[in-house]
Amino acid sequence: MFLRRGIFFLGLLLLLAGIHLAINIRAIDIGYETARLESKFANLQSDWRELNAQAARLKSPARVEMIARSRLDMVGPQKMNYIILKTQ
Repeated sequence: MFLRRGIFFLGLLLLLAGIHLAINIRAIDIGYETARLESKFANLQSDWRELNAQAARLKSPARVEMIARSRLDMVGPQKMNYIILKTQ
């Protein structure tokens, strides 16, 4: 009787220890995954800032005008003079 009770408690103790170990291993895995995702997020934020800066440079009016004149052979508007006529 005493031996059966001891084996039962030992089995219960081993089961609880196994559950505790599984929970701790999962928590460590989640910690590593969190660190990996935070690093990836920081890299993506850096890429996003770089792409936004590049987009701003590409959309600058000076660059657009330079491309229009050099590649598309466009010219600026001619200066216009207006004559105002007085009506009676």
